[in-house]
Amino acid sequence: MEKKEVIIFIHGFKTKDINDFDEFVNKYKSKLTNKELVNFDFYDSNKKETINKRNFDLKITEVFEKYKERKVKVIAYSFGSIVAMKNSLKYENIDDIYLVVPALYIHYMDWISSIKKNKSKLKKLKKKLGKERFDSFMKNNSVSKNYSLISRTVHKYIKANRKHLKKLKNKNIYVSYSEKDTISNNDKVIPFIKKEIEKNNKVIFNKVEETHFSILKSEKNNKHIEDFINDKV
Repeated sequence: MEKKEVIIFIHGFKTKDINDFDEFVNKYKSKLTNKELVNFDFYDSNKKETINKRNFDLKITEVFEKYKERKVKVIAYSFGSIVAMKNSLKYENIDDIYLVVPALYIHYMDWISSIKKNKSKLKKLKKKLGKERFDSFMKNNSVSKNYSLISRTVHKYIKANRKHLKKLKNKNIYVSYSEKDTISNNDKVIPFIKKEIEKNNKVIFNKVEETHFSILKSEKNNKHIEDFINDKV
């Protein structure tokens, strides 16, 4: 019996226990019974020891290795796009990669500003509530207390590994991007893809109307992802 094609989902910048693809996988798994859907976390936002560049690669490689004898498609969101591409370099069984608002460059100053504001707010809140009540609040809050560490680590990973993407060859890469994106810097992302990635790979661009944070809630875009999975794009 022929084994099912594997679809691997790779989340982006994740705080707390929220995986970007949980909703999509839960909604579409009943429609994609002829595929094996693999959705996992490559770091735990509440465990500092997992928030490092080496661990990101180890977790992704662990999954890629598990399915290296199978036909695999990869769907990655935001920061997950660079993690996915960088670690797919040596896997010839990964022919198709779907990048959802790929954060290969970011609006760095805006992001740093938001990190500083968030850190300041948490510091004031901790002082107001006290350690016990603050810790209780953080357990039920959507933002991890390691937000700043995750942000710094993600930025360092992007900066250190973007150059490796030039080595990609013979992949079919689908890129959904938005002009309304306030996280991915498309003035740099799109030219980089066209110059460094498109020359050795087949790249299809899909411009969408949604924002960076609403795209995976869009029925239209999720239908496009479904079509990608079913070889209809």
